[in-house]
Amino acid sequence: MTDVNKKYKVLHLNDELMEYLPYTDPTFPVEIYDDYFSDFPEHTLPCHWHPVYEFNTVISGQVTYTINGKDYLLNTGDSIFINSGNMHTAKSCIQCPDSIVYGFTFDSSLITDSRDSVYYTKYFIPVNSESVPAFKI
Repeated sequence: MTDVNKKYKVLHLNDELMEYLPYTDPTFPVEIYDDYFSDFPEHTLPCHWHPVYEFNTVISGQVTYTINGKDYLLNTGDSIFINSGNMHTAKSCIQCPDSIVYGFTFDSSLITDSRDSVYYTKYFIPVNSESVPAFKI
C-alpha cells in the first residue's frame, strides 16, 4: 500500500528511461548515494538505465535487482556491479521493506581519459564486448 501523502524519491528519467546523473563535481565523474527503499513507491527503485557503471552494496535488508530480465537476490553485505547501458530495477523484499543500499556510479573516464589507453583496453573493453550485464559479489 502506497502512502498518498508521502513524498517519494524521484529518478530523473528521459522518455527512453535513461537516468540523468549529474555529477556534483563534473571534473570527477563519480556520484555516491544511498537508497532507502522506504523512500520509493512500493519499495521499488524504478526501471532505468544509464551510460555509466554502477556498484551497489546492501547495507541492511534484502533486495532483488532485475537486470535485463535476470534476477539477482542480494542480502546484507552482498554487492552487485551493473554494467553501463543495462536496464535495471531493484525491489526490497516483503519481509524487509526498509532495505538500504549504498552505491556509486562512475564513468570510465574516472580510470582513463582515453579509449586508446591500456586500462580501457584491458579492463573496459572485455566487460563491454562480452555483454556482461551484471555480476554479484
